Amino acid sequence: MKKKLSTRLLSGVSALLLATAVLLPSSTSADEQSETLKTIDGKTTTEKTILLVGEKSPDKGKTFAETVKNLEDKYLLGVASEFSVFLKNDFTVKQSDTEGRAAIGGNLVDNTGWCYEIGKGEADTETPIDKLLDNSNYANIVIGGSMNNQISDNYYGDPNAQSIKKLVLQNGGSYSEALIPVESGNRIDRTQTYLANKNELVDFGRTFTLIEERSDLLAKIPADGKVEFNESGDTVTFTYTGTAKTAECVYFDLTEKQLEAYKKAINVEFVNIPELPNPRTIITTNPVATSTWKYAYIVVNIKGEGSKDTKNENAVIMADVNNNNGEKFTKINGIYVSRDPANNDEKPKNNKPGTDSIIYNLPDATKVVLVNNFQGSILAPKAHVTDYAYEYKDQGTDPRGHLSGALIADSFSGSTQFTFRTCRLPFSILSKDLYFNKEWEDCDASTTFPSEKVFIQHLTVQKTDISGVTKSLVKDVDYTIELSNMDSTTKWNATVHIKSYDPSAKYKVNETKLDGFEIVEDSVDLAASAKDAKALVNKLEKKTTSTSTSTSTSTSTSTSTSTSTSTSTSTSTSTSTSTSTSTSTSTSTSTSTSTSTSTSTSTSTPTSTSTSTSTSTPTVTQPTVTQPTETPTETQPVTVVTTGVDNDGDDNNKTTTTTANPSGVGDGGDNNDKDTGTGSDGDNNNPMTGIKLSALMLSAVSLAAAVATSRKKK
Repeated sequence: MKKKLSTRLLSGVSALLLATAVLLPSSTSADEQSETLKTIDGKTTTEKTILLVGEKSPDKGKTFAETVKNLEDKYLLGVASEFSVFLKNDFTVKQSDTEGRAAIGGNLVDNTGWCYEIGKGEADTETPIDKLLDNSNYANIVIGGSMNNQISDNYYGDPNAQSIKKLVLQNGGSYSEALIPVESGNRIDRTQTYLANKNELVDFGRTFTLIEERSDLLAKIPADGKVEFNESGDTVTFTYTGTAKTAECVYFDLTEKQLEAYKKAINVEFVNIPELPNPRTIITTNPVATSTWKYAYIVVNIKGEGSKDTKNENAVIMADVNNNNGEKFTKINGIYVSRDPANNDEKPKNNKPGTDSIIYNLPDATKVVLVNNFQGSILAPKAHVTDYAYEYKDQGTDPRGHLSGALIADSFSGSTQFTFRTCRLPFSILSKDLYFNKEWEDCDASTTFPSEKVFIQHLTVQKTDISGVTKSLVKDVDYTIELSNMDSTTKWNATVHIKSYDPSAKYKVNETKLDGFEIVEDSVDLAASAKDAKALVNKLEKKTTSTSTSTSTSTSTSTSTSTSTSTSTSTSTSTSTSTSTSTSTSTSTSTSTSTSTSTSTSTSTPTSTSTSTSTSTPTVTQPTVTQPTETPTETQPVTVVTTGVDNDGDDNNKTTTTTANPSGVGDGGDNNDKDTGTGSDGDNNNPMTGIKLSALMLSAVSLAAAVATSRKKK
């Protein structure tokens, strides 16, 4: 059955709308769904941002992705800075507990014989974790793999209050009904357990890639302190030897030989540590209160894989079990951050303020062994961490130590108890400012310089590492640039802020061409100090005088009958395809008194070649007309009456009366014809644009043709 044209058009429009509907996004917001997680029982939905950082965190962003970015930009460890234990793979526990939050990329293997406790709070003072962190509603435990036992819901505080802990299983939605009961008074149950896809809340792969890169960079920062041992070898002293009165962080290196001596030392003393530019806020535990810590962060870099242990494996062993049973006592500027050996009844013995200031960075280690109580965070992203009792004795006997600092490692097995404190070493310690200058030659106060934004857009920064590999850095991700002294016409100063600075690499800035300026020096190495800065150099482009030749081609078809009275040297009315070349050596005004009346009827598609040279008296060469191959359908009259027209092109006509042709081409040359669509001079000063009307007419003709065709087929 044949359809009418209107029906066919409607069908086409409907099909187009349907196709568009398929291509448009669904009204159901996937973004909204991805911002939340739901408990197994389906009764509680919580924002992922809250589960990651809690209700009160200053690092919360408007979205989950923004929150993760905030953590990565602010802290050296990124997302790991939220957790006391952060592992890429398995967490195998024999005894003890984790006082704070834990994120486990692999499996939680509980060999305690009871239900392992995570996020209970501090044992010495029996303070609940929410009070210690001054936060709430975060996930206490994140597990990327499986679990082999139920997890305790006990915590310090009100013994009658239950179900404050939250567990996130991000293994794609599978769980054991036996290990996560429907509802339980002292076990984490389905009202507290959230299901997530792999890496949905914590992306362990991404985070550990970031941590490994930053751990490597941290180890490359030159030491600004010295390490010394007393004669008996029971005390090791780390002394800051820099001159800064304030510092964000200070650095020490332990060589392989010094590491062996460090293991045997009982007393660890950090001396002459400068104060922070701004003291940081901390939580004390006895009493529980907000306080401040004023001394800089301390990084102890331990490079290499250590020495062979009794299992003939490379291991970094942090203490000697034969010296004070492997327990160490640590002071910062004379303040004990461990328990005071002279006060055995002291509470708390662990987790004192200042312990989270110390970071032992082991970027190369594959095995790290804790022995007894230890102060400071362990950053060993490639290592399996264990403890002496679990690894070398009968798996569970003393000494069972306490780590007063965070653990960031590949995996763990042992009986060590972990703190509630986290490692919040600022990412800014890896940054460094480098410098270059910008010089402008042949410029003065009248020069128009590019804006700061435009200039920076013409710059790129490259890094060449120690192996010779060069890569371009990403602006605002890897670096930022700040300009100063821009009121100077000869020299600007520039600071390049490298966010993750590699001391072993070389950095270079490159410049692409700026409009109006020639490049003299387009690439320089960035300097470590402003006084050594090298300069990118530009100078003004030279202005030159040139003669231009233009060729234009226009094609149109018209039929006209004209009667004109003209005062001019000559009058020509034609529509032509022309190639015109003109050279002007001077400008002149010419007045000619003559009257010419002509009547002509022309049907043509002319081709005109006109060459004119004007000195003081203009000369006009008439075009050559070629007859058209197509005859137009209409002939419209064009009447032109002109008085006082001159030929110098200044449009100072005293009187002009025009009945224009309807082709949309103005015939006066000034393109100000009120009833024409497009002036031939191209300045587009017409109230209607003939080109747009032509397009509309073409659409109308096409539609008419379609209707005609349809009628013929009927």
